[in-house]
Amino acid sequence: MMCQAKRAGYERQHTALDLHDRKCDLNLARLHKAGIQGVRTVSGDACELDEVLTSFDAMLGEPVKFDTVFIDAPCSGTGTMRRHPEIPWRLTEKDVTVELPKLQLTMLKEAAVRVAADGELIYATCSVFDEENMQVVEAFLSSPEGAGFSVAPLSEAQILQLPEFAQAKKLVSVRQNDRGLFQSVPVNADSYDGHFCARLIHN
Repeated sequence: MMCQAKRAGYERQHTALDLHDRKCDLNLARLHKAGIQGVRTVSGDACELDEVLTSFDAMLGEPVKFDTVFIDAPCSGTGTMRRHPEIPWRLTEKDVTVELPKLQLTMLKEAAVRVAADGELIYATCSVFDEENMQVVEAFLSSPEGAGFSVAPLSEAQILQLPEFAQAKKLVSVRQNDRGLFQSVPVNADSYDGHFCARLIHN
């Protein structure tokens, strides 16, 4: 995401969150090696953002808000099974129908509070299961935290309107439904992995 922002010429500050300090350090080192600056990292639980963002809130004197919040949600990974054939053997039905959706919904609700007015909340998984995708989005939109959000077509994202992203926009457009929710499915050897993405606008 940050690489594409740089490619598009966007001058924005990015804040990257990961659960572990070591992964934050590794990710930051990779970004610097790629020539990407202006990224700050913070470690902590995405289900406890008030605690994680305490120092940022203190600097501003109010809860920090972001123009775009991107959630690369922990998921079953079922969209990548052809590359990771062990996935079905480590998953249980409860993981997919209860535990993971509960975690994903909690992350969405936490993130929603940190989205600025007219900002975007992007939710993505590498799952092909509706329980982790559409059902989580619908549960969020029906919640108090999601009441101020609405679904917007992924293909209408600002970056995809740039000429150099025309091919990406075309690929997104053919794999989104009539509401603009994106889902790819690995139906053959030449197709993409299974990914889901919802673009939610804070009205």
